[in-house]
Parts: sequence; structure tokens; C-alpha cells
Amino acid sequence: MIFDLFRAGILASVAKLSPLKRSHILLACMPKSGSSFLADAISRLPGMRQTSLSLSSRHREQELDLHILARKANRNYVAQQHIKYSEETGRLLSKFDIRPIVLTRNLFDIIPSIRDHVRNESSEMPMAWLDPACANYNDAELECLIADLVMPWYVNFYVSWQHCPNALWVTYDQVRTDPEGVLKEISEFSGINAGASIEQAVAAAKAERRRFNVGASGRGENISPEAREWVCRLFSHYRNIDFQRIGAK
Repeated sequence: MIFDLFRAGILASVAKLSPLKRSHILLACMPKSGSSFLADAISRLPGMRQTSLSLSSRHREQELDLHILARKANRNYVAQQHIKYSEETGRLLSKFDIRPIVLTRNLFDIIPSIRDHVRNESSEMPMAWLDPACANYNDAELECLIADLVMPWYVNFYVSWQHCPNALWVTYDQVRTDPEGVLKEISEFSGINAGASIEQAVAAAKAERRRFNVGASGRGENISPEAREWVCRLFSHYRNIDFQRIGAK
């Protein structure tokens, strides 16, 4: 009851905001999909900036926060969020005129990227609660753990966004091979008058995000057979979904 009144009050305030057209982009992305590079490039387009639309990250799911959405409604922004689609998310996207871009990557390539992240940076993530000791596992053990505990979130992310009727889908490989083309498509989709700034935005993002520049496709070819089999089993539970975009044969 109290939340409903709070929600109604915020939405009523939003209705009174300036009618000026703003560019709002939600970059709904898989972790380890090149999203930091893409969000950086988008934020360098005319009038754009990067922001967050959730309260926190670490272990918490990065759901859209109503109060933050209302506070930033009169700004141009791109928000990079690891968020699954839901009916409530769809309502908020519509209410706040946010254009969703869904960024994906081959899951078999993501597994070794997460493996390296757990070992070299942190085991904290919103997709699963991992024991920090798993950083000491051998490659096969850690890859199987990731397939078992983390990949279900990725599959659910992919399946959930199939239910969003107006999302623009982009892949890691597209961003790597033709970032200017991807940025042009995003600009047209989001109503940004980018013009010649696209090449400059990509060049600046490449200079800033050097780790993306050394990334590669095909890393998953050498993961353990058990990890690969587990991911394929996850795919098999959704007989009407095409998973080729994220690695299914």
C-alpha cells in the first residue's frame, strides 16, 4: 500500500516534467560482453553521458530504481545494467521513454572470461554467490562451476529479453568488428543526431578501454567438455528459443 502510493506520486511527478525530447538508453548486457566499451562509446556521442539506474551492484541484481529514473528523466543518458527483462521493467521503459539495447556474447567464450575475472579480480557478481576459494580451482573445475552456477543467469537473461517487443539486439562480435556501424545503428534507434562524432567516440573509447581491444572470439573452444555439455543442457530446456546468437549450434 505504502509503496503503491509512493510509486503513484513519482509517476505523477514525471508526467509534469519538461516535454523536451531526451535520449534515454538502457544497455541491458551480459557481463563480459564488451558492455563497458560500448557504453563508453555511446556516452561520448553529442549530449550523452553515462549513468546508473540502480541503487548498487556487487551481489545485488541491477534492477531499475523508480526514484533514480524520475530524478534523471530530464537528462540524456546511457545506463549499462546487467538486468533481466520483466513486465515491470517493460512498464518503466515505456513510462520513462527508455530505448533498450540488448548486448549478448557467445556463452562458451564468456566462461573463460569469467574464470579469469574470478582469479584475477573478484568472485563478487550479481549472477551468483560464489565461494572466493573457487579462485584456486583448476581450469576444468572452475569452468564447470561457472557453467553450473553462473550460466543459468545468462540463459535467463537471454530468454527474458525475448519478451521485450522493441529491443535492439547487438552482439559482442558486431561491436568488435564494426563498432562504428553499431554506434550508427544505436544512434538511429535512439534518436541521437550523431553525425561525424561516431568515429571520434569509437576512437576515444578504444583508447580508454584497452582491455576490450585485446579481447577475442573463440576463447570457448577449449573449455572443458563437461562445462560445454552443461550449457547445452540449459539451452535444451527452451525448445522454442533460438540460442544461435549466444553459441548454440
